[in-house]
Amino acid sequence: MKGSFRRFLTMLLAVVLVMSSSPFNASAESAEMIYKEVIAPQYDDARYFSEGLAPVKKNGKWGYINEAGEVVIDFQYDGAHSFSEGKALVEKLEDMDGYFMRCYHIITPDNKSTPLGFDQREYCGFDVEFHNSTFYNGYIIVPADTPTGRFVFNQYGQAFDDSAYLPTEGLLGKGNHYTDLDDDQYVVLYGDLGFVNTAPFNQGMAPVLFEDSNDKKGYYYTFLNKDGTFWSGPKFYNYYVYDIYKSYQVFNDNALASLMNADGKWGAVNKAGETIIPFQYEALKAFTDGVAAFSKNGKWGFVDIHGNEVLKPQFDDTSGFANGLAVVREGNTARVIDRKGNTVKGSEKIPKESYFTEDGYEENGEVRNVVTNVEESIIIKENGKYGFAELDYQEKVVNVTGVSLNEENVTLEKGQESRLMPTISPMDATNKNVTWSSSNDKVATVNNYGVVTAKSPGTVIITVTTEDGAHIATTNVTVPKPNPYENYQTWGDALTNSSAQHNWTIKLSMPVDAKTVNNSNVYIVDKDYNKLNFIQPKIDTKAAADSIILTNNGSFNIGEDYWIIIEDSVKSVDGKKLGKGLKAKFSIK
Repeated sequence: MKGSFRRFLTMLLAVVLVMSSSPFNASAESAEMIYKEVIAPQYDDARYFSEGLAPVKKNGKWGYINEAGEVVIDFQYDGAHSFSEGKALVEKLEDMDGYFMRCYHIITPDNKSTPLGFDQREYCGFDVEFHNSTFYNGYIIVPADTPTGRFVFNQYGQAFDDSAYLPTEGLLGKGNHYTDLDDDQYVVLYGDLGFVNTAPFNQGMAPVLFEDSNDKKGYYYTFLNKDGTFWSGPKFYNYYVYDIYKSYQVFNDNALASLMNADGKWGAVNKAGETIIPFQYEALKAFTDGVAAFSKNGKWGFVDIHGNEVLKPQFDDTSGFANGLAVVREGNTARVIDRKGNTVKGSEKIPKESYFTEDGYEENGEVRNVVTNVEESIIIKENGKYGFAELDYQEKVVNVTGVSLNEENVTLEKGQESRLMPTISPMDATNKNVTWSSSNDKVATVNNYGVVTAKSPGTVIITVTTEDGAHIATTNVTVPKPNPYENYQTWGDALTNSSAQHNWTIKLSMPVDAKTVNNSNVYIVDKDYNKLNFIQPKIDTKAAADSIILTNNGSFNIGEDYWIIIEDSVKSVDGKKLGKGLKAKFSIK
């Protein structure tokens, strides 16, 4: 039996933990979940298997069993947590002058014990139930009578520091600053930047809290970069976390972070701070498996990384998707669904309590549930006793047959952006992952979400490729040259002519000084603002010198647009200049 303790937990400002699950076997012929009880319900409590062992409780004491159900560590502890990094935290109630205190020890799979030490004494904390405390990079966190309510110990049982979280990426958050794990002395980092609370670093970024009486809520979050600078994205007021007691990921699938804005609405942004999923939801959990659970009107559905609501809000509660599966609750029943929302055959045999466990109450009085993702192994409960079962899911694979894009041709000015939206065929394809590429990043770039950014004049092809089958679709993106005549005054309505050899005559409101007219200040440009070299201007002396004739010594192109340009250096016979450059558009039909 394989598995690990994976649950949704709630802490602080509704920050939620999402964990992934192990892959299931896939088959193209069927889609069915096979449920098999492997260890009969017989324990008073149980936690998931990890590293081949599971903590179980019998007759008021905890011990450990292996995947065959054999007792490996006898029932002797008052609390027990899952193994991680070859060690597990256990608890013993000890009489301290009439007061029973919960003392902590680290054990190995052969039950060798090391007590946690604090100030050269065995550490004994208050009788606080911790869901499951596990090691991460050699550190573990336990409940304590400290300002944060928790204390960090290392793998040798030595006290490390008071902190609400485990250290990540070499740094430990300490309220209004961080400390460096690699420094032998306690050094305050980022201590003068004004934030009042910290969270762990992940991917070089950490959420930090600021108090601000002028802000809408009196506080806000932003991200702190490791170099001491702050994120350029918007302020936010809540966020969801993947793996809350370990790596503490905020940016998850496709580097998306689920955040709450000042109006209490949830959406998702990328690392650049660009809004990818509009802020319109009551809640938005972390993205996993290409989708995230969202809440509308008290019901849960799923939205993908492109903003498409792939499953409408209809569930009372849900886990995240992992390997194409999620578990959902509707009232007192639970079922496993696939990406299309279909019930996986056989999952109706699994007890609801295997996935949804009551864990206190929300502020509105509703029952709060701890939610477990779909696993290869699950805990089952019958008649108040706990046991274990195995799941084997054989998924029906629907292959991708094609992909298309919402635009065939796009024109963007330099610096402008446009998002291309892919449509995968068929709609129920199993793997909808795609990659993006640009034929010339100097002209235009495209990111993982299909957002095209114009860089310089030219034409480029943007290509989307499906992971399944390598099907492609393309969009032509044109970045035109900057318009040098944008501020020129438009003179008259757009004109048309059917002759490619037409000579244009410009009649002005004043006699023109012929000496100021030449082909450098009176000329014609094409649609790309290229000056035509076959046009020669001259003054029409028969029309009181108030007209300029543009002699055509070549040929225009049928079906194209052109502009007549008169620079403000043209003067009247009495020396007056034009007040502003002029332009007039014409077409050859």
